[in-house]
Amino acid sequence: MLRLRLTRRRIDRQPLQAAHSAQFNTLLQSLAVPEAVTSGHARCKFCLTLIHTLDEVAAVFPDGGAVQLVCDKPACLLALADLVESRTDLM
Repeated sequence: MLRLRLTRRRIDRQPLQAAHSAQFNTLLQSLAVPEAVTSGHARCKFCLTLIHTLDEVAAVFPDGGAVQLVCDKPACLLALADLVESRTDLM
């Protein structure tokens, strides 16, 4: 799993064993995720389901310069695990 540390919207990756929910919420705030959720523009990268609340955001990851969201559905979390395993730039 990756720990994402932000500096002015730049993401630095560091190994992470667990994320505290307060740290995750700070990360989401710095990426303007709450605004995307409240405006109805936040979708899961894998199932394309609209994300209605921050509680539904299970993970975020960089993808081609954009920040992608992953919902809390088990199938989407498995898809993220498969993606991380196949892409060396996410490790």
